[in-house]
Amino acid sequence: DAHRNRPTLLPMAALGVAPSASRGNVVFFIAAIFASAFLIFLVQPLVGKRILPWFGGSPEVWMLCLAFYQCALFLGYAYAHALIRIDEPVVGNVGTMPSGGDDFTMRSLLFAPGIRADILAKLPRTSPSAAVIDLEDAVPPDRKAEARAVAHQVAPSLVKQVRLFVRVNAPDTGHFADDVLEGLPPGLTGVVVPKLESAAAVDAVSVALDGAGHHDLAIVAGLETVAGVVDARTITTHPRVRWCYFGAEDYVADLGGVRTSGNTEVATARAQIGQAARLGDVQAVDMVVADFADDDRFRREAAEARALGFAGKLCIHPAQVPLADEAFRPTEAELAWAREVDAAYREAVARGDAAISVRGEMVDEPVARRARTLLAAG
Repeated sequence: DAHRNRPTLLPMAALGVAPSASRGNVVFFIAAIFASAFLIFLVQPLVGKRILPWFGGSPEVWMLCLAFYQCALFLGYAYAHALIRIDEPVVGNVGTMPSGGDDFTMRSLLFAPGIRADILAKLPRTSPSAAVIDLEDAVPPDRKAEARAVAHQVAPSLVKQVRLFVRVNAPDTGHFADDVLEGLPPGLTGVVVPKLESAAAVDAVSVALDGAGHHDLAIVAGLETVAGVVDARTITTHPRVRWCYFGAEDYVADLGGVRTSGNTEVATARAQIGQAARLGDVQAVDMVVADFADDDRFRREAAEARALGFAGKLCIHPAQVPLADEAFRPTEAELAWAREVDAAYREAVARGDAAISVRGEMVDEPVARRARTLLAAG
């Protein structure tokens, strides 16, 4: 990489080497120091005849010059060692997007088709919590390779502006291996893997990611089949999984049910995923609202999801991002209630009470804990 080939200190150049920031070069410089000392020892017999006259016949001046040379070599070693800490490539978030790695609340996860570079370039405009280059549902089978190439084309700019993910095809498809090998550009916050159904499936995905060099890439687990929902806990508790999402359309299709606007057919599944996410200490992201012009339905579903413990919602249109960000933040009224409850309960505990009344309602530790959670989210 270009940033690894910086100009180095003059004594390194004197050795005829332009070191890069690698541990191999540090080892080389240590060896060079000892090698130079050994060479100096070998040429000592020539010092009296050929070299001392250059220094006016003074052995002290000659030894002083040798000491300066050795110091220069040690400074070169120190510089190379510092470069390791400064310039080693970082896997994960880079650029100027909000910091924190996976330490953020995924209130909105905005998807765009992997074959539409023009749309992908616009992903950061509404400031979603994170964005996804979709190689799966939004890409026809005969254009998967094109989508992978587009991902590499647009990612260098996008990772500087937004937390970026790529959704690969499901592990049981013929596209998954190529997606992992060729479709995951540097700088991603994580990878979205659809239709995961067991801990063994996550293990297999982890092995594939590691084999492709993506050792530190965290997984957003897609829970969108009956098996995935029923065994959600085994997936959300896997150490490689940091987030999960509910795919209602695929789930209902797998169930053989009927999709309705009232969401009765997915009520149990959403509750199970909310619980599994809590047990795995991961964030759950709720299902898509396909009609991106129906703001009322989006708000209603977001309110339901938040009540079930979800952190955010999948978005398929930029206009849905501000709706999600608003819906999954505590309101001012909620924060005012939480501050009042928290303060009153702290005072009660200090005087030895564990149950009090605030605004005519009983407050004990579970209610106080909910207030603290609201304050932390605010």
